[in-house]
Amino acid sequence: MVQLENNGDPFHDYANNAELRFWDGFYYVLISMTTIGYGDISPHTVLGKAFTVVFVVAALVRICYTTSVTLLVVRLIFAAVYLCCFSFTV
Repeated sequence: MVQLENNGDPFHDYANNAELRFWDGFYYVLISMTTIGYGDISPHTVLGKAFTVVFVVAALVRICYTTSVTLLVVRLIFAAVYLCCFSFTV
């Protein structure tokens, strides 16, 4: 995102470039992914905005997938412990 913003917008003759550093980009990604969204740093170029949309959607899909896999593993562990320790024969 930082590189896209620093180069400027190719659709507008590279006129609206921004001077962002690595830590500005890191801060922007962190704030975007935690859904806080202060708005103090935002993309100004078309490519920067498109990258942000794709990145946030892909990251949210990844977080949902990771969460669902983690919950599945936890359920399997609890089921194994329950069957192992609490299954009594009558």
